[in-house]
Amino acid sequence: MPGWPIRRLIKDGLASPDQAFATVTSHAGQRRLETLSSRAAQAGLKVGQSLSQARAILPGLLSFPATPAEDAQALTRLGLWCQAYSPLVAVEPPDMILLDMTGALHLHGTRQALLAGLAARLPGAQLALAGNAARARAFARFGVSEPVDEVAALAALPLASLGLNERVEAALRRLGVRRVGQFMRLDRGELTARFGTAPVRLLDQAMGRLTEILRFLSAPPDWRESRHYPEPLLHAEALLHALGVLAHILCTRLGEAGLGLRLLQAQFFRADAQMVTFDIGFAAAMRDEIRLARLMAGKIETIDPGFGIERICLAALEVAPLRERQSGLDGADDSNRTAALIDNLSNRLGVGKIWRIAPAPSHVPERAVMKQGPLDQPVWPVCEKPRPIRLLSAPQRIEVVAPVPDHPPVLFRWRGAVHRVRAATGPERIAREWWRHEPSAERPEAEYLRDYYQLETEAGQRFWVFRTGLHGFAAAPRWFLHGWFS
Repeated sequence: MPGWPIRRLIKDGLASPDQAFATVTSHAGQRRLETLSSRAAQAGLKVGQSLSQARAILPGLLSFPATPAEDAQALTRLGLWCQAYSPLVAVEPPDMILLDMTGALHLHGTRQALLAGLAARLPGAQLALAGNAARARAFARFGVSEPVDEVAALAALPLASLGLNERVEAALRRLGVRRVGQFMRLDRGELTARFGTAPVRLLDQAMGRLTEILRFLSAPPDWRESRHYPEPLLHAEALLHALGVLAHILCTRLGEAGLGLRLLQAQFFRADAQMVTFDIGFAAAMRDEIRLARLMAGKIETIDPGFGIERICLAALEVAPLRERQSGLDGADDSNRTAALIDNLSNRLGVGKIWRIAPAPSHVPERAVMKQGPLDQPVWPVCEKPRPIRLLSAPQRIEVVAPVPDHPPVLFRWRGAVHRVRAATGPERIAREWWRHEPSAERPEAEYLRDYYQLETEAGQRFWVFRTGLHGFAAAPRWFLHGWFS
């Protein structure tokens, strides 16, 4: 998957395929380009170039910090998806996925049909089919899809296709060795004496003389229970009884794994080949069969059995660790009462309709919070600067009078009312998240700065206002009210 970090940013909606953007890493205090989008590459930018030089060539370049861990996680998720083609899938960050098709190739028709199917589902991927993993890596990286003679095709590839150490590859290049075929003709003893066993081992793996050990992904457990019914079920009581049996089996399995339900889906397959479903969400992980039965009873009324239900499937779409809790001497456990109340409300109002706020990693005030589960406990960081108890969803424009342009206002008008300022503190300067916005040629970044002030009026009210922009630029500064303390 060439340019996998770029693909991930586009897939996550953080960038558009039509934009020029790049991922950036820091080397010795200087930010350099790590991967490039197609638009950035077409503009003449190069990997390893400094960000300042790249922006001099392409002022509109967007940059994102390189996140190898997140890229590897996304590649692993794609590898799990590839298990639909083969149960043996190995992921090799930063951009390689290997599928062992031994014994599974015939399930996809011909070799050409397999490659065409993968190419249609993974546009832009460089695919190759070879007799072993080392050759497949080499052919995929250098665009050899399915060679007739694999050994001859391997011999014609550049030396870099073997995955040699950079130091070893540089030394061989100084000796005039550029292709794998030239490397094959070198004396194995001399290679081992000078460079160790690694180069010879890589060559033997590519030639098929040495078996390579791959670490295949383990398929995630399928938390799903289903049952087929010879006589279609028509009544709500029969459906509830069937759901109860499946729920007992599923909760038992989850209990053995120390897990609980967070999101459950019931699927009903009707005799007319139609499927109807309902979802049940949980504020906290649970596997209480009695509470689950009550929630399913409230949802069963939404199911139209038609001519009868032939098959029912109960699937845990989301699970989470659940530790056993000590109950009281009378067997009662009051710790789940809040969760039960939230579950009842959320399944009446809709999954995801009940939430609480939590801190988000952003210095911009309106982006500093996010939604999370109602029972998840957020950890609020200690704020160095005071923040208002109420923040407006969008800052509102105000008219101000200030004795000096850079000073706080002495009075301001908001919603038709005039407020006279008795005391003021500030400013606190906050810049926008420049990496989320495309640079503007008309307005410099300094015009987007915010200077925040705390204002106390003669009436005792305390407001949080800010001035955006600086004096002396094309756009005149403007004032906004963003929240209040009391």
